[in-house]
Amino acid sequence: MARQGETHTIASNTPAAPDSAAAAAPAPDTAEKLPLSLKLAYGLPNFAGMAMGVPVAIHMTKFYSDSIGVAVGFIALAQVLARALDAITDPLMGWMSDRTRGPWGRRRPYILVGAPLTAISMVALFGPPDGITPLMGAAWFTTAFMAYFFFHTVYFIPHYGLGAELTSNYHERSNLFAWRDGISLLGQAFAAASPALFIAAIKAQGTEQAEAERITFLWFSVGMSVLLVISYYWMCWRVPENPAYSSRKPNPLVPGVRRVLRNHPFRILLACYMVTTITSGGIGVLMPFYLRYALGITDWVEWMGVALLLGYGTGVVTLPVFVRLARRYGKKQVWILSFVLSFICQALLTALPSFIYGDAAAPWVMFFFMIGGMAFSTGQFLGPSMQADVIDYDELYTGKRREAQ
Repeated sequence: MARQGETHTIASNTPAAPDSAAAAAPAPDTAEKLPLSLKLAYGLPNFAGMAMGVPVAIHMTKFYSDSIGVAVGFIALAQVLARALDAITDPLMGWMSDRTRGPWGRRRPYILVGAPLTAISMVALFGPPDGITPLMGAAWFTTAFMAYFFFHTVYFIPHYGLGAELTSNYHERSNLFAWRDGISLLGQAFAAASPALFIAAIKAQGTEQAEAERITFLWFSVGMSVLLVISYYWMCWRVPENPAYSSRKPNPLVPGVRRVLRNHPFRILLACYMVTTITSGGIGVLMPFYLRYALGITDWVEWMGVALLLGYGTGVVTLPVFVRLARRYGKKQVWILSFVLSFICQALLTALPSFIYGDAAAPWVMFFFMIGGMAFSTGQFLGPSMQADVIDYDELYTGKRREAQ
């Protein structure tokens, strides 16, 4: 099951697979090209899923601090707790999904349950009761936010595991995840542009800024939640699971995690994921405060919507280019290029207040977001594609297969 390209290069430093791996049943032959209809059905739920993530990552902190009066420090603490819980539930959910056997398959039961519960949590997160006090708002936020993250894990990890087993073709995986990433970017672009437009329209009727934000994000959450459930139920009906994988012997949790952590390519990939998650998460939370206070941009909500729209839009347009570059020069090399672009953009954006202040900084923010959008979209599809390759290597090395874990 040797692979071409960078995964083989990284793996060359790892010990040869033990004899037990050679005796393992070969992976199902899924190397043929996937039909476009299947790629679309697999990727479509990410439109709503990623669109929901934009206000959670960018607007939520300011929404609760400014509109409800919850202390920013408490919001940060609740987010840390949710992320810590996520670190436990992610591998546990993957292990449970990989072990599940039944007429509905390994992935569908969790998706069918997790998607609607995530939708309910999302609406609760952006729909706190009117007149809620800051103390009760803090309790409401903590409960809804942790529920959102937990149920998001319940459906997202099996969805991800399903994609890793749809094809074993090295380049077709990049294609599959590029389609998913393109749909994700469209959802994020919609989430970036639409709230600012609705807020402006509601404010034009004489509504205060805080109330306009409450109305906008509540109805945005309702719309995206309904779309999330419909698209995931459609995916479960349209995208088949591969029965050859589910017929294998389940893996124990703790020994399985230890074996995965001994996988050298996986450790490299995990470090890359940690860097991208920390940086992108920090930027999302701080950006509203940065635009308003550090740069002093008037109508910063509208400008941020435009910046995000340009960033995600540029990512969609340039996505086919980076797919071709990855095919020609290798996934690892192109992902490194995206890291370099992202670092340059973040460094220049951080230094911007030292040179320019006020509305004159807005065009520069737009420019840096466009370059950053290219880097972001590249990592979005190359990371999952390389992880699927690492899963193959792990199977070759250990004789066990762990798509979701």
